[in-house]
Amino acid sequence: MAAIHPDIFSRKFPRRPLLDDPAVREICRELSPDHEPCLLPITPTPEAKPQECFFNVEQQASSHGGRILYGWALWIWPDVFIEAEHHAVWDDGSRLHDITPRADDEEMTLFLPDPSRTYDFVGERRIDNQRRALSASQNVRVLLDTYAERAAFFEANSVGRTISMNPQELQHIQDRVMMASAHVLIGLASSRGRNDRCICASGRKFKKCCSPLIDLTATE
Repeated sequence: MAAIHPDIFSRKFPRRPLLDDPAVREICRELSPDHEPCLLPITPTPEAKPQECFFNVEQQASSHGGRILYGWALWIWPDVFIEAEHHAVWDDGSRLHDITPRADDEEMTLFLPDPSRTYDFVGERRIDNQRRALSASQNVRVLLDTYAERAAFFEANSVGRTISMNPQELQHIQDRVMMASAHVLIGLASSRGRNDRCICASGRKFKKCCSPLIDLTATE
């Protein structure tokens, strides 16, 4: 039975996709066919907080003019899934700015405008990420199902930034997501040679990146 080192779960897997990726074009046509995706540098304002794009942009527009532009930030885990995250950027009247800081090393956002998908500032209800499988693997389908289950759990146990939930229930769902992710990682690793590109799309060789954290020869 294969074994996964816990450190692998701290690595980033979905990354910013290429603008001309066919999966990008397909999900853009589906979600917002009248708009084109664009690359935006991530330039956080001093007051902006991570994961609070709607409130960050609302505050920026209130203080400096311009307007909030809704849409989707696009991410991809090659051979696994493509993801559209409900997002907002600041339109200063002449240019778009992604002013929300990120915890990872991404310096650009691939943003698809979608003015019809606004944020509910009154009810503070979130729109779940839109994910599309890039593989027919059952493991990938299970992973996407567990992501959706986790999002539904958070939405049912929170209002905006106020969260109230049972820690044991949360841990159970997080464990299921981790287990589903492990099965996907093992499946990807099984199809890679040591000199192939790594499963995390870092651009490095598999043997120099994630391979040491996945033991396909482990036994119970």
